Amino acid sequence: AEILQQTERTLKFVLPKELPVGVVCFRIQVDGVFSELQKLNAPKVWWIQGDQVESATPGGWIRLFGLNLGLKKGAKLILRNNGTTVPLRLIAVDDYNFCAEVPDTVVVGGYQVEFKSGESPTGENVVAGKVEIVTSPKQLNKVYNVTDSGAKPGQPDAIQYYTGMKALDQVDSTESIQKALNAAGKSGGGVVYFPRGIYVLSKGVEVPAGVILRGAGRGQTALSWVDDQLPREKEDLVKLMWGSLLFKPIPDPQNAAHPYLIRGPGHFGVEDLAIYAVNHRAGILSDFPDTAPGAGYVKIHRVLMRLNRFINVQRTGRHYADAEEAFLRRWKDEPKGGA
Repeated sequence: AEILQQTERTLKFVLPKELPVGVVCFRIQVDGVFSELQKLNAPKVWWIQGDQVESATPGGWIRLFGLNLGLKKGAKLILRNNGTTVPLRLIAVDDYNFCAEVPDTVVVGGYQVEFKSGESPTGENVVAGKVEIVTSPKQLNKVYNVTDSGAKPGQPDAIQYYTGMKALDQVDSTESIQKALNAAGKSGGGVVYFPRGIYVLSKGVEVPAGVILRGAGRGQTALSWVDDQLPREKEDLVKLMWGSLLFKPIPDPQNAAHPYLIRGPGHFGVEDLAIYAVNHRAGILSDFPDTAPGAGYVKIHRVLMRLNRFINVQRTGRHYADAEEAFLRRWKDEPKGGA
C-alpha cells in the first residue's frame, strides 16, 4: 500500500482500489520484519445493554455499543444457548450502535451474544458477551392526572423565563404533583400525566420505581422550578456584550439551591415535557446500581431541559427571538412579548 505519512507512533496509508468490501487485514513490514496480522475495521464491542439494563426480555431489545458496528449488508445479532440459535431482528444501526429486537418466543435463560458484520462472504464474527433473558416485569399503565391531585397549570409569559418569577395565574404545584407520584408508586407504578400547561414547583420531587412522568409534548407541557431567591434583588448591574444586562441576585442563606429537580431510585421515566430551572444543582437524578441494588434504567424521551443559572440575562432587539420565544409561539397565536 502507498504510505502517506509515517512517524514512530503513526502510519497513514492508502487502501488499494481493488480491495473487496469487508474487513481489511494488514501487516506492517519494517526492515524485513513483519508485524502480527491486524484488522483495520473489524467490529469491536464495548458493552451490551438490554431493555432491562443488564438483562433483556422476550419482545424487548438488545443493543451493542462499540466501533465499526455499522457494516451494513447482512449484519446480524445472534443468541446462542446449548446448541440453540436465536437470530434477532435489526432495529437500528450506525457505526457505534447496533440494536436488535428479541423475539417474543425466546426462552428465558442465559445466552451468548454474537455479532456478525456480514460485509464479506464469511463476515466477521465477534463474541460480544453474555446476556440474561428474563421474564418481562409487569407494566402498570394506570394514568394519574396531576390536576386531579390539585396541580394547577398556567399560561406561560416570556417574563418568567428571564426573571424566574411566577406568572399571575400560577400557583406552587409541588405538593400536588408529589401526591400523584406517591399514589402511582403505592399502586406499584403507572403514568403520572401532566396536561398542557406550565407547572410551577418550589422544590424537587421524588419519583417511585415503575412510575413515568408524561406530558402532552415538550412544546405543550413545562415544569418550571422558579428561583428560590424571590423577590429578585438587583446587586451589581453587569453590562454584557451587545447591550445585554445581567442582574446578579443577592444570595439567600435560608434558601439553598435545589439539590435536584427530579429524583428516583431507578426504573422510572420522564417523557414529552420541558424542564426549566434557574437555581439548581442537578436535574434528573438517579441512584446507581453499584451503590443501590436494583437501581438504574432511567428513560428520558423527548424532553427539553433548559437548566440555566444565567437564564435571567436580559436580551435586547434581535437577540430576543430565541428558544423561549419559539416555545411560547406554540401556546398562543400572539405570544406576550417583552422581557
